[in-house]
Amino acid sequence: GLIRVMKIISARKNLTFLLLWIQSVSHLYGFGEPGNIGHHGAKGRHGDKGKNEVIHAKGQFAVYELNGTDGQAGQDGTSGKDAWGCEQPKTTAVSLLGAHGGNGGDGGDGGDGGDGGDGGNVTVYYQDLSDLKKIQIKSAGGFGGSGGLGSYGGEGCRCELFAWTDSGSKKKPGGHRQLYCSNGSGGHPGMNGQKGSQGAKGLAILVPGLSELPKVTETVNTSISTWSLNPVRVSDLRFSTHPGSGNLFAPQSILSDSYRLFEGVSQFQVSLIWNASVDVSKFSGSTAAIYVKGEYPEEVPAVRFSPDFWYKGQLSHSGDDYQYIIDEAVRSSDARALEFAGTKGRDENFSLVIRDHSGLSDSFQTSFFIEFEKKYIEQNTKLSGHLSSNLIEQKNNQFKLKIGMLPLYQQYYKSGSGFSVVIKARRVFGTFSTEYLVLRKHIRNLEKSSQIDSSPSVSAKPVQNSF
Repeated sequence: GLIRVMKIISARKNLTFLLLWIQSVSHLYGFGEPGNIGHHGAKGRHGDKGKNEVIHAKGQFAVYELNGTDGQAGQDGTSGKDAWGCEQPKTTAVSLLGAHGGNGGDGGDGGDGGDGGDGGNVTVYYQDLSDLKKIQIKSAGGFGGSGGLGSYGGEGCRCELFAWTDSGSKKKPGGHRQLYCSNGSGGHPGMNGQKGSQGAKGLAILVPGLSELPKVTETVNTSISTWSLNPVRVSDLRFSTHPGSGNLFAPQSILSDSYRLFEGVSQFQVSLIWNASVDVSKFSGSTAAIYVKGEYPEEVPAVRFSPDFWYKGQLSHSGDDYQYIIDEAVRSSDARALEFAGTKGRDENFSLVIRDHSGLSDSFQTSFFIEFEKKYIEQNTKLSGHLSSNLIEQKNNQFKLKIGMLPLYQQYYKSGSGFSVVIKARRVFGTFSTEYLVLRKHIRNLEKSSQIDSSPSVSAKPVQNSF
């Protein structure tokens, strides 16, 4: 390999050495073992959240300490280990490179500091707003812990002899080659850990004129069949948000500037209107969670159906009475009911037959992706893409995929030992969809008859073209 040589003059020993920069590693031999990487410091523990407090303001003077605690400091990383076994071989016939100190034994990163704990929230019930001026709330967030320090990298192996001449041996005389030794590099220092985040100040929640908050039903879980017979009622507490909490409490209070004011209860009645042609009893195992979504004044009821229930529907309302109208529904398993049913025809009339055991083919938008592969001697031909609609014939709950009409099929596949085929289906129902494998087989002996071999095919890489 090419060798670049630099002359370095050492002021300490007043000696001249040749430092080798070797670009071809084939002539470079190492000695010694790399040092281990240092351990990273542990992350500091997060501070604890301050205590939440409920206060009934009746004109009394009071001070509440609800501060979050500080996060703990991250631990320092440990130093990388020095390379070891660094005794340099004497008068070798090859150039040498010392082992790195753990790649110099990289120093461990310092652990991040723990986040400060949030201040505790306070709920204040009152009759007279001026009574809050006699209450001091201290609900500061804790300080973040400092990050740990990264540590030093280890030292690499050092050369004792930096240059020598190889004169060969009696059995294999040499040509007085000049050889060199290079020091192993030191390890990289570890990174310092990040300082933890400051905890948030606590929040004040004000409830005028009451001694406790009303009970609400935020979520109702029920079966779809039961819901279709009886409407459900859901409710949630209403709060508005305002700035200026520091003007409401005693001086030197520490709170979030924003506070929440209780405004009342939002209540909704939600009915399920079943207009689907299939009977609701088919979905006896399906469930719905009716809940209140959003914040006042934009709260609305919402529904979360179980994953097995696919539907087309709409939400309508008059005042606080809501109706969830189901126009059409299927089970998710209905979308995955396609199965390979055999082949039909030969040559340009050759088709793959797919049967839909759900009996609901007209309810879905169905498309197919096909991958072919044929190996003949040393030639490997692949064809893949989405079948265009003119190559898919649907009759009731059966699909014929007319692959014999494909030009490349007629050119490569209509004779011989057959080919491997992969069929994937995509089915769409409203906003729901699924994609899955329908067939992975080898189809053989097409000149004699259409037969299916159970041996698996080799998957072809999908491409974006459509047939």
